[in-house]
Amino acid sequence: MMEHHSLYVWQFSKVPLAFNESYNWLLLKDGTELPSSLLAELPLSLASELTIALRQSDSYVLYDAYNPSWRHGGHLNMTYMGNWTSKNGLTITLTQQKYHRRADLHGLLLNFSIVVGKSSINNDLHPFYIVQQITHRPPHMDLMTYISSTSDPNLDSMSRFGYLLMKHLQNRHNFSMNILPTKSWGYLINGSFDGMMRHFIDGISDAGITPAQMKPERIHYVDLTVKIWVAKICFLFRHPKKSNLGNKFIKPFTPEVWWTTVALGIICWFAMSVTILCKIWFGTSDPLNDLDNDPVMGSGLMTIAMICQQGSHKEPRTYSGRIVFLACIFFSLMLYQFYSASIVGSLLAEPPRYIKTLKDLLDSDMEIGIEDISYTFDFLHSSTDPVVQEFNKKRIIPNGKRSRTPTYDIEEGLQKVKKGGFAYHIDTSTAYKIIQDTFTDDEICDLQDVHLFSPRIAYLATAKNSPFKEILTYGTRQMVESGLIRRQYSFWSTPQPRCFRNHNTEPSPVTFDEFVPVIFLLLIGIMVSIGVAMTESHVKCQARKDFAISRKYTQYN
Repeated sequence: MMEHHSLYVWQFSKVPLAFNESYNWLLLKDGTELPSSLLAELPLSLASELTIALRQSDSYVLYDAYNPSWRHGGHLNMTYMGNWTSKNGLTITLTQQKYHRRADLHGLLLNFSIVVGKSSINNDLHPFYIVQQITHRPPHMDLMTYISSTSDPNLDSMSRFGYLLMKHLQNRHNFSMNILPTKSWGYLINGSFDGMMRHFIDGISDAGITPAQMKPERIHYVDLTVKIWVAKICFLFRHPKKSNLGNKFIKPFTPEVWWTTVALGIICWFAMSVTILCKIWFGTSDPLNDLDNDPVMGSGLMTIAMICQQGSHKEPRTYSGRIVFLACIFFSLMLYQFYSASIVGSLLAEPPRYIKTLKDLLDSDMEIGIEDISYTFDFLHSSTDPVVQEFNKKRIIPNGKRSRTPTYDIEEGLQKVKKGGFAYHIDTSTAYKIIQDTFTDDEICDLQDVHLFSPRIAYLATAKNSPFKEILTYGTRQMVESGLIRRQYSFWSTPQPRCFRNHNTEPSPVTFDEFVPVIFLLLIGIMVSIGVAMTESHVKCQARKDFAISRKYTQYN
């Protein structure tokens, strides 16, 4: 090799070899001249481990060689790293961490994919859904101006947040960006990927500006590095004021308490009737006292009056009867206090929230709408959860009742949420800013969220085995440690608006629907009383006729 080093170096440059971190290459050469022209043809990258050893007598001079990216038109870089002598052995002077000393990419042009706007690709992805294309970017604004702007941070937050972080990495590592827009993160369509994943597979993109989540089918085509975003997508709606716990006038007591109250009332009635009948039995009755004339009916009416806190003009004359009377009054007083306190307390307290799960939302009469986000449709289509499948079938997929998938743009969807009776599935980073600016305190406090799926963690994504993976990872982790990503996340993702519990101290009114049973009870009482009155009149009239006929018959005889 010493005599034919030029031939060997030329052959080394022509044979396809793996110049990545999995292999460490050592190239030996006589003389002091570095083989720059030949090595410039090698497909070296930022991750390459290639050492050149120039033999000079009984020593070797060592150089570290790499190219930021031969594929991207980068230039060969060779740096002195040390020497070897038979006397002193190996001496290494290049001690910096590899990616720290290779941090400067010298203006290299890299390709980045970015997901912007909403897409009608869902029709191709899942033909069951019929959606409309919606985009947040104003038609008069070009892409670069839009993603560079900080106005309306709640729109396309993930992509614009990712672009800002990539700008920090650009300043740190001195590279240029070629932006490749796409309308999807990448989903399997007839066995092949679309969107950002297609870019990675075809080798036209080095990394993604928009954070991406891990999915099993993507593992072989993408490397996910640092967690930089948490996407919280859920149904938002104003929870109905009415409760599903039954009528307010019955709710204070359980059925067991109501039946016990009826039983104790019957016992009071029986005890009162016994005291009056005993008085009549012993011959001490008073003909002028109505209770003595009709002890059973009179004591029954008096017991009902006491329990209903209405009092009675009748009263027992015996000590035993008065003891029963006082016991019934005390019982009705305690019963009334518990009942009225429960009614007032329920009106003053916050109404209970009974729509807490997806199943509760499915069973409710809430109207459903969704924001057109590709991963929402992907989850609905691929989920094996029976509740999600039922929800998708009954509330999302077009059928005889719906001509299209219930997608709404953000403004229309949140306006319907504001009016009530409507649940809108939306990314909270988009919704909370609009809610904070347009909803009143009462409307904010009425908000309830129900998750279709758990919050999604999104990562900085690079093409599989990309030589830029490590350097982008190191730079991003330094931004995490310095708090820069947290600061930017707080700007691009609006937190949930606070509900000030003391904003409204007015009690909840009783609605007409809840008051209907009371009116119904009153009408039943009136109709029964009219029926009884008519029956009594008929009986008395018949009795008079019978008496008159009997009298005439007696006189005739």
